[in-house]
Amino acid sequence: MKRILLLSVIVLPVFALQTANGQDLSFTDFVGTWQGTISSINYGYSYNTTLVVSPDGFYTETSGTFMPTVYPNTQWCDYDAVTNRFSLNWLEAVYAGMYFYRHNYYEVVYFATDSLKMDYNYWDDPIPHPDVETLMLTKVTPVTGIKEELQPNGREHRLVRIIDMLGREVAPDSKGQMLIYLYDDGIAEKRWVIAH
Repeated sequence: MKRILLLSVIVLPVFALQTANGQDLSFTDFVGTWQGTISSINYGYSYNTTLVVSPDGFYTETSGTFMPTVYPNTQWCDYDAVTNRFSLNWLEAVYAGMYFYRHNYYEVVYFATDSLKMDYNYWDDPIPHPDVETLMLTKVTPVTGIKEELQPNGREHRLVRIIDMLGREVAPDSKGQMLIYLYDDGIAEKRWVIAH
């Protein structure tokens, strides 16, 4: 009986701490353009990145860390409110008719309207691993002076940037390739611009 009581004295405060720090987040909170760094203490790297999350779950990421190398446009992301984990997924290989996907899971450690910190977390680990990998991101504010367009519903949105399928920023007059137009409201629009 003493062991059970001791265990509940230890576990309950930890559980209460986790739930007290928890927020009511949903996937739509992550939609938009985020800039920052991906870093690892264990592996000794820090990359600048821009992560663009679309409302339909499609995403792009400029460092290439979370992007498919062989199968373009197979990436998607999701947020699980129960586990407080954000996942980045993409098709990594197809072998003998079998599809092999890569999944990276990150626990949301800190979230504000314009700031986000996520630490790497394995599939079912009870705690995150910031020493393995950490994402520190800031939501990009709309850039003024860039081409404005109207959505079908008549609401105005601003073009933030244009990237290619590898996540590299390209000039607005680029032609002969698939381009992704990223807007301040989180919309990502794919366009094939024909070369003349």
